[in-house]
Amino acid sequence: MSHFSLQLVGVPLSLIVIYLVGGRGGDSGEVGITVILLGKYSLFGYISQIGILQILAASLRRFNLGLAAWSAYFVMTFALTIANEEVIDRIRARRVSMDRLC
Repeated sequence: MSHFSLQLVGVPLSLIVIYLVGGRGGDSGEVGITVILLGKYSLFGYISQIGILQILAASLRRFNLGLAAWSAYFVMTFALTIANEEVIDRIRARRVSMDRLC
């Protein structure tokens, strides 16, 4: 599968999971806070997710792990996207210059 194919499948699947989790989680609790954070930095999340998918796709091609790896890559992409959002939120809260940039 090519980079484009991975992005074509990975990004919508991630969005579906986010919407499903957000619909059930509401605004309170850890899940709700995470979904709100993903919405707050959605453009950054989307761009970083594309980069994550490209890196993972390159490793998938190199090692040729098969279909089982796709599930693991989906979970890894989702987790790394959330981690990127957390990092940017913390940096933005601590640095005035970064807050003005975003």
